[in-house]
Amino acid sequence: VYKRQAYDVYINANNDGAGTFFPGFPDWQLIGSVRPTASASGFSDDLKPQVIDEFTVAYEFSLNPTLGFKAQYVERQWKDIIGQTFSYDYSEGFPQQILFFENKDILERDYSAVLLQAEKRFANNWALLANYTWSEALGNVTVDTGFATFDSFAGVPQTVDNRYGNLAWDVETAAKVFGSYNVPLNSARHALTLGGALDFRSGNPYNFSETVNVVVGPGPDEVQDVPLGSDDAGLSDDQTANVTEFYETRGSRVEPDNWTFDLSVLYHFSFSRDVRFEARFEVFNVTDEQKPLAVNTGVNNGVPTDTFGYPTSYAQFQIPRSYNVNFAFLW
Repeated sequence: VYKRQAYDVYINANNDGAGTFFPGFPDWQLIGSVRPTASASGFSDDLKPQVIDEFTVAYEFSLNPTLGFKAQYVERQWKDIIGQTFSYDYSEGFPQQILFFENKDILERDYSAVLLQAEKRFANNWALLANYTWSEALGNVTVDTGFATFDSFAGVPQTVDNRYGNLAWDVETAAKVFGSYNVPLNSARHALTLGGALDFRSGNPYNFSETVNVVVGPGPDEVQDVPLGSDDAGLSDDQTANVTEFYETRGSRVEPDNWTFDLSVLYHFSFSRDVRFEARFEVFNVTDEQKPLAVNTGVNNGVPTDTFGYPTSYAQFQIPRSYNVNFAFLW
Protein backbone atom coordinates (compact mmCIF):
# COMPACT_ATOMS: atom_id res chain seq x y z
CA VAL A 1 0.00 0.00 0.00
CA TYR A 2 1.48 3.31 -1.08
CA LYS A 3 0.62 6.60 0.50
CA ARG A 4 0.61 9.91 -1.34
CA GLN A 5 4.17 11.16 -1.65
CA ALA A 6 6.03 14.32 -2.66
CA TYR A 7 9.41 14.02 -4.35
CA ASP A 8 11.68 15.73 -6.91
CA VAL A 9 13.56 14.18 -9.83
CA TYR A 10 17.12 15.37 -10.58
CA ILE A 11 19.67 14.48 -13.25
CA ASN A 12 23.43 14.83 -13.12
CA ALA A 13 24.44 17.11 -16.00
CA ASN A 14 27.97 15.71 -15.75
CA ASN A 15 26.72 12.33 -16.98
CA ASP A 16 26.61 11.71 -20.73
CA GLY A 17 23.71 9.29 -20.32
CA ALA A 18 25.85 6.22 -21.02
CA GLY A 19 27.29 5.97 -17.54
CA THR A 20 30.40 8.05 -18.33
CA PHE A 21 31.04 10.87 -15.86
CA PHE A 22 32.91 14.02 -16.87
CA PRO A 23 35.55 15.41 -14.52
CA GLY A 24 34.35 17.66 -11.74
CA PHE A 25 31.60 17.64 -9.18
CA PRO A 26 28.08 16.36 -10.01
CA ASP A 27 25.84 18.99 -11.51
CA TRP A 28 22.35 18.06 -10.28
CA GLN A 29 19.55 19.72 -12.20
CA LEU A 30 15.85 19.54 -11.32
CA ILE A 31 13.88 18.00 -14.19
CA GLY A 32 10.58 17.14 -12.51
CA SER A 33 8.50 17.21 -9.34
CA VAL A 34 5.73 15.00 -7.97
CA ARG A 35 3.33 16.48 -5.46
CA PRO A 36 0.18 15.12 -3.79
CA THR A 37 -2.99 16.07 -5.61
CA ALA A 38 -6.53 16.08 -4.36
CA SER A 39 -7.46 13.32 -6.80
CA ALA A 40 -4.88 10.89 -5.41
CA SER A 41 -5.81 8.07 -3.05
CA GLY A 42 -5.00 8.39 0.62
CA PHE A 43 -4.52 5.83 3.36
CA SER A 44 -4.92 6.08 7.10
CA ASP A 45 -1.59 6.34 8.92
CA ASP A 46 -2.54 3.44 11.18
CA LEU A 47 -4.16 1.25 8.53
CA LYS A 48 -4.21 -2.39 9.67
CA PRO A 49 -4.86 -5.56 7.66
CA GLN A 50 -8.22 -7.24 8.09
CA VAL A 51 -8.26 -10.11 10.57
CA ILE A 52 -10.72 -12.87 11.46
CA ASP A 53 -11.17 -14.00 15.05
CA GLU A 54 -12.72 -17.44 15.53
CA PHE A 55 -13.81 -19.15 18.71
CA THR A 56 -14.79 -22.82 18.71
CA VAL A 57 -15.89 -25.05 21.55
CA ALA A 58 -16.83 -28.71 21.10
CA TYR A 59 -17.85 -31.64 23.27
CA GLU A 60 -17.85 -35.26 22.16
CA PHE A 61 -19.03 -38.25 24.16
CA SER A 62 -20.19 -41.86 23.81
CA LEU A 63 -23.26 -43.14 25.61
CA ASN A 64 -22.22 -46.70 24.87
CA PRO A 65 -19.88 -48.50 22.43
CA THR A 66 -22.40 -48.16 19.58
CA LEU A 67 -23.78 -44.62 20.10
CA GLY A 68 -21.82 -41.36 20.06
CA PHE A 69 -22.63 -37.64 19.99
CA LYS A 70 -20.76 -34.45 19.19
CA ALA A 71 -21.80 -30.84 19.75
CA GLN A 72 -19.86 -27.82 18.49
CA TYR A 73 -20.30 -24.04 18.58
CA VAL A 74 -18.46 -21.68 16.24
CA GLU A 75 -18.25 -17.88 16.48
CA ARG A 76 -16.36 -15.97 13.79
CA GLN A 77 -15.87 -12.20 13.60
CA TRP A 78 -14.23 -10.04 10.96
CA LYS A 79 -12.27 -7.14 12.44
CA ASP A 80 -10.33 -4.15 11.12
CA ILE A 81 -12.34 -4.27 7.90
CA ILE A 82 -11.00 -1.73 5.42
CA GLY A 83 -13.54 0.69 4.02
CA GLN A 84 -13.31 3.34 1.35
CA THR A 85 -14.66 6.88 1.63
CA PHE A 86 -15.12 9.31 -1.26
CA SER A 87 -15.10 13.09 -0.91
CA TYR A 88 -14.45 16.10 -3.14
CA ASP A 89 -11.81 18.85 -3.14
CA TYR A 90 -12.49 22.21 -4.78
CA SER A 91 -9.16 23.95 -4.18
CA GLU A 92 -8.21 23.92 -7.86
CA GLY A 93 -11.47 25.43 -9.09
CA PHE A 94 -13.23 22.20 -10.02
CA PRO A 95 -14.34 19.08 -8.11
CA GLN A 96 -11.65 16.43 -7.68
CA GLN A 97 -12.62 13.17 -6.09
CA ILE A 98 -10.55 12.00 -3.11
CA LEU A 99 -10.54 8.31 -2.21
CA PHE A 100 -9.50 7.50 1.36
CA PHE A 101 -8.96 4.03 2.87
CA GLU A 102 -9.22 3.31 6.58
CA ASN A 103 -10.33 0.70 9.12
CA LYS A 104 -13.94 1.50 9.96
CA ASP A 105 -15.50 0.37 13.22
CA ILE A 106 -18.99 0.60 11.69
CA LEU A 107 -18.24 -2.24 9.28
CA GLU A 108 -19.66 -5.51 10.59
CA ARG A 109 -19.54 -9.13 9.57
CA ASP A 110 -20.18 -12.11 11.88
CA TYR A 111 -20.87 -15.81 11.60
CA SER A 112 -22.15 -18.15 14.28
CA ALA A 113 -23.15 -21.80 14.07
CA VAL A 114 -24.25 -24.76 16.17
CA LEU A 115 -23.29 -28.19 14.83
CA LEU A 116 -24.73 -31.45 16.17
CA GLN A 117 -23.69 -34.93 15.14
CA ALA A 118 -24.82 -38.42 16.15
CA GLU A 119 -23.47 -41.81 15.07
CA LYS A 120 -25.13 -45.14 15.76
CA ARG A 121 -24.10 -48.68 14.85
CA PHE A 122 -26.97 -51.14 14.86
CA ALA A 123 -27.02 -54.92 14.92
CA ASN A 124 -26.91 -56.85 11.65
CA ASN A 125 -24.32 -54.53 9.98
CA TRP A 126 -26.39 -51.32 9.93
CA ALA A 127 -24.95 -47.88 10.70
CA LEU A 128 -26.46 -44.38 10.83
CA LEU A 129 -24.78 -40.95 10.84
CA ALA A 130 -26.75 -37.71 11.25
CA ASN A 131 -25.58 -34.08 11.12
CA TYR A 132 -27.50 -30.91 11.88
CA THR A 133 -26.22 -27.33 11.51
CA TRP A 134 -27.89 -24.09 12.47
CA SER A 135 -25.98 -21.02 11.34
CA GLU A 136 -26.36 -17.28 10.88
CA ALA A 137 -24.23 -14.91 8.79
CA LEU A 138 -24.92 -11.24 9.54
CA GLY A 139 -23.30 -7.99 8.54
CA ASN A 140 -23.34 -4.83 6.47
CA VAL A 141 -20.38 -5.79 4.25
CA THR A 142 -19.53 -8.87 2.20
CA VAL A 143 -15.92 -8.40 1.08
CA ASP A 144 -13.25 -11.00 1.86
CA THR A 145 -10.59 -9.02 0.02
CA GLY A 146 -10.70 -5.49 -1.31
CA PHE A 147 -12.53 -2.56 0.26
CA ALA A 148 -16.04 -2.26 1.65
CA THR A 149 -18.37 0.37 0.17
CA PHE A 150 -20.61 0.80 3.23
CA ASP A 151 -20.86 4.53 4.05
CA SER A 152 -18.57 5.28 1.10
CA PHE A 153 -20.20 8.70 0.51
CA ALA A 154 -20.85 10.64 3.73
CA GLY A 155 -24.48 11.67 4.07
CA VAL A 156 -25.71 9.58 1.14
CA PRO A 157 -28.46 7.38 2.64
CA GLN A 158 -28.22 4.65 -0.01
CA THR A 159 -24.75 3.69 1.24
CA VAL A 160 -26.00 2.84 4.76
CA ASP A 161 -29.77 2.23 4.77
CA ASN A 162 -30.97 -1.39 5.05
CA ARG A 163 -27.42 -2.71 4.62
CA TYR A 164 -27.28 -4.77 7.81
CA GLY A 165 -28.90 -8.19 7.63
CA ASN A 166 -28.45 -11.80 6.57
CA LEU A 167 -25.65 -12.16 4.05
CA ALA A 168 -26.22 -13.87 0.72
CA TRP A 169 -24.48 -17.16 1.61
CA ASP A 170 -26.32 -17.61 4.91
CA VAL A 171 -27.91 -21.07 5.24
CA GLU A 172 -29.96 -21.18 8.43
CA THR A 173 -30.54 -24.93 8.51
CA ALA A 174 -28.60 -27.80 6.98
CA ALA A 175 -29.22 -31.44 7.89
CA LYS A 176 -27.96 -34.73 6.51
CA VAL A 177 -28.70 -38.33 7.42
CA PHE A 178 -26.53 -41.12 6.01
CA GLY A 179 -27.23 -44.81 6.45
CA SER A 180 -25.18 -47.82 5.36
CA TYR A 181 -25.55 -51.58 5.35
CA ASN A 182 -22.72 -54.07 4.96
CA VAL A 183 -24.17 -57.07 3.15
CA PRO A 184 -22.97 -60.33 4.78
CA LEU A 185 -21.26 -62.28 1.98
CA ASN A 186 -19.43 -64.78 4.19
CA SER A 187 -16.22 -64.15 2.25
CA ALA A 188 -12.99 -62.49 3.26
CA ARG A 189 -12.31 -61.41 -0.32
CA HIS A 190 -15.68 -59.84 -1.13
CA ALA A 191 -17.36 -56.82 0.49
CA LEU A 192 -20.61 -55.11 -0.52
CA THR A 193 -21.92 -51.91 1.09
CA LEU A 194 -25.25 -50.22 0.38
CA GLY A 195 -25.67 -46.57 1.30
CA GLY A 196 -28.25 -43.82 1.25
CA ALA A 197 -28.11 -40.12 2.11
CA LEU A 198 -30.87 -37.58 2.69
CA ASP A 199 -29.67 -33.96 2.47
CA PHE A 200 -31.76 -30.88 3.39
CA ARG A 201 -30.76 -27.22 3.07
CA SER A 202 -32.75 -24.07 3.71
CA GLY A 203 -32.69 -21.37 1.04
CA ASN A 204 -30.24 -18.48 0.80
CA PRO A 205 -31.30 -14.90 1.57
CA TYR A 206 -31.85 -12.27 -1.10
CA ASN A 207 -33.39 -8.82 -1.26
CA PHE A 208 -34.84 -6.06 -3.41
CA SER A 209 -31.90 -3.83 -4.46
CA GLU A 210 -30.30 -2.28 -7.53
CA THR A 211 -27.54 0.07 -8.68
CA VAL A 212 -28.71 3.69 -8.92
CA ASN A 213 -27.07 6.97 -9.91
CA VAL A 214 -27.56 9.61 -7.19
CA VAL A 215 -26.16 12.92 -5.99
CA VAL A 216 -23.10 12.46 -3.77
CA GLY A 217 -21.68 16.00 -3.46
CA PRO A 218 -21.74 19.64 -4.63
CA GLY A 219 -20.85 20.63 -8.16
CA PRO A 220 -18.13 23.07 -9.31
CA ASP A 221 -19.81 25.98 -7.53
CA GLU A 222 -19.45 24.08 -4.21
CA VAL A 223 -23.19 24.54 -3.63
CA GLN A 224 -25.42 21.54 -2.89
CA ASP A 225 -28.38 22.11 -5.21
CA VAL A 226 -30.41 18.98 -4.37
CA PRO A 227 -30.24 16.68 -1.30
CA LEU A 228 -27.62 13.94 -1.13
CA GLY A 229 -28.97 10.66 -2.44
CA SER A 230 -31.41 12.35 -4.83
CA ASP A 231 -31.94 11.21 -8.39
CA ASP A 232 -30.61 14.33 -10.04
CA ALA A 233 -31.43 13.27 -13.63
CA GLY A 234 -29.15 16.01 -14.97
CA LEU A 235 -31.16 18.85 -13.44
CA SER A 236 -28.18 20.29 -11.55
CA ASP A 237 -24.39 20.28 -11.72
CA ASP A 238 -24.02 18.31 -8.47
CA GLN A 239 -21.63 15.37 -8.40
CA THR A 240 -23.26 11.96 -8.97
CA ALA A 241 -22.08 8.37 -8.62
CA ASN A 242 -23.42 4.82 -8.92
CA VAL A 243 -24.28 3.18 -5.60
CA THR A 244 -26.32 0.13 -4.59
CA GLU A 245 -29.66 0.97 -3.02
CA PHE A 246 -31.34 -1.56 -0.73
CA TYR A 247 -35.09 -0.98 -0.87
CA GLU A 248 -35.58 -3.43 2.00
CA THR A 249 -33.44 -4.97 4.74
CA ARG A 250 -30.57 -7.04 3.37
CA GLY A 251 -31.51 -10.71 3.19
CA SER A 252 -35.15 -10.13 4.11
CA ARG A 253 -36.32 -12.70 1.53
CA VAL A 254 -35.34 -16.38 1.42
CA GLU A 255 -35.05 -18.72 -1.55
CA PRO A 256 -36.98 -22.03 -1.39
CA ASP A 257 -35.67 -24.90 0.72
CA ASN A 258 -34.39 -27.94 -1.13
CA TRP A 259 -33.56 -31.56 -0.42
CA THR A 260 -32.06 -34.56 -2.23
CA PHE A 261 -31.88 -38.31 -1.68
CA ASP A 262 -28.86 -40.25 -2.99
CA LEU A 263 -28.07 -43.98 -3.17
CA SER A 264 -24.79 -45.83 -3.55
CA VAL A 265 -23.47 -49.37 -3.97
CA LEU A 266 -19.82 -50.11 -3.20
CA TYR A 267 -18.18 -53.46 -4.03
CA HIS A 268 -14.67 -54.56 -3.01
CA PHE A 269 -12.74 -57.61 -4.15
CA SER A 270 -9.35 -58.31 -2.57
CA PHE A 271 -6.75 -60.03 -4.71
CA SER A 272 -4.34 -59.98 -1.80
CA ARG A 273 -3.82 -58.08 1.43
CA ASP A 274 -2.40 -55.08 -0.49
CA VAL A 275 -4.25 -55.18 -3.83
CA ARG A 276 -7.99 -54.88 -4.33
CA PHE A 277 -10.57 -53.97 -6.94
CA GLU A 278 -13.32 -51.44 -6.24
CA ALA A 279 -16.54 -50.73 -8.14
CA ARG A 280 -18.87 -47.91 -7.14
CA PHE A 281 -22.34 -47.14 -8.50
CA GLU A 282 -24.19 -43.99 -7.37
CA VAL A 283 -27.53 -42.38 -8.09
CA PHE A 284 -27.85 -38.70 -7.18
CA ASN A 285 -31.20 -36.99 -6.64
CA VAL A 286 -33.10 -40.27 -6.84
CA THR A 287 -36.51 -38.60 -6.71
CA ASP A 288 -35.49 -36.11 -9.41
CA GLU A 289 -36.36 -33.06 -7.30
CA GLN A 290 -36.37 -29.81 -9.29
CA LYS A 291 -36.49 -27.10 -6.63
CA PRO A 292 -34.81 -23.77 -7.47
CA LEU A 293 -31.40 -23.17 -5.90
CA ALA A 294 -31.35 -19.49 -6.90
CA VAL A 295 -33.85 -16.91 -8.13
CA ASN A 296 -33.79 -13.83 -10.31
CA THR A 297 -33.26 -10.60 -8.37
CA GLY A 298 -33.61 -8.18 -11.28
CA VAL A 299 -34.90 -4.68 -10.53
CA ASN A 300 -35.47 -1.90 -13.04
CA ASN A 301 -35.83 1.72 -11.88
CA GLY A 302 -37.05 0.70 -8.46
CA VAL A 303 -39.58 -1.79 -9.78
CA PRO A 304 -39.01 -5.57 -9.58
CA THR A 305 -39.01 -7.32 -12.93
CA ASP A 306 -41.80 -9.77 -13.74
CA THR A 307 -39.46 -12.68 -12.93
CA PHE A 308 -38.21 -11.28 -9.61
CA GLY A 309 -38.09 -14.07 -7.05
CA TYR A 310 -38.39 -16.82 -9.67
CA PRO A 311 -35.74 -18.95 -11.42
CA THR A 312 -35.06 -17.93 -15.01
CA SER A 313 -32.58 -20.57 -16.21
CA TYR A 314 -31.93 -24.30 -15.86
CA ALA A 315 -28.71 -23.50 -14.01
CA GLN A 316 -30.80 -22.15 -11.12
CA PHE A 317 -32.49 -25.52 -10.50
CA GLN A 318 -31.28 -28.66 -8.81
CA ILE A 319 -29.30 -30.99 -11.04
CA PRO A 320 -31.67 -33.68 -12.39
CA ARG A 321 -31.25 -37.31 -11.44
CA SER A 322 -27.76 -38.44 -12.44
CA TYR A 323 -25.67 -41.60 -12.31
CA ASN A 324 -22.03 -42.24 -11.61
CA VAL A 325 -20.00 -45.42 -12.13
CA ASN A 326 -16.37 -45.79 -11.02
CA PHE A 327 -13.90 -48.66 -11.25
CA ALA A 328 -10.53 -48.66 -9.52
CA PHE A 329 -7.61 -50.84 -8.52
CA LEU A 330 -6.12 -49.96 -5.15
CA TRP A 331 -2.71 -50.98 -3.90
